[in-house]
Amino acid sequence: MEKFVHSFRQSWLNTAATCPERARRELTDSIPRQETDAAAVGTAVHAGIEEFLKHRCSFRTALEIAEERFAEIEQDPSFVWTKYSHRVAHGLIETFLGHWWGIREQFRPKEVEHKFDMVFHEDNERIIRLNGTIDLIDSRLGLVDWKTSGRGTYDTWEYDRWAVQPTVYSWAMHSGTTGKHPFTYCVM
Repeated sequence: MEKFVHSFRQSWLNTAATCPERARRELTDSIPRQETDAAAVGTAVHAGIEEFLKHRCSFRTALEIAEERFAEIEQDPSFVWTKYSHRVAHGLIETFLGHWWGIREQFRPKEVEHKFDMVFHEDNERIIRLNGTIDLIDSRLGLVDWKTSGRGTYDTWEYDRWAVQPTVYSWAMHSGTTGKHPFTYCVM
């Protein structure tokens, strides 16, 4: 008998924890996929950071990569403007990337955009897998995730208390081993 294989992204687990109905609808494809302007800003900033970490480029080049990524997302049929104007979104990309640029020398990258796909559970009927992408594995800071915050203040206590991301990422890095891997949010 062939086993059922269920595969979940770390980000979906967070959705399930905060809104089970939305998570159910995402699994059944009964909710249309949307890429919001705020999420696109974050994705664009990630692209600029990744370009620098992989190629040690200039700020101008990192910003160009970020702007190109935003333009690609903007052309996707699922893209919706929900929060910002075009001018504000592009200003935020430059601002967020600029904030990160000011601390870039603190990082000692071991691996950028580390993908994982691990068996979480297996029995006679099914295999449950967890997968995701860790933004940075740093030799000093451990696992690092980039966050952009449009609301000004960033309530770290909310993430410290409820976020599943640090747990899943740490588990992925240490499955079958002992030890502790630090997790750091880098918030712009």
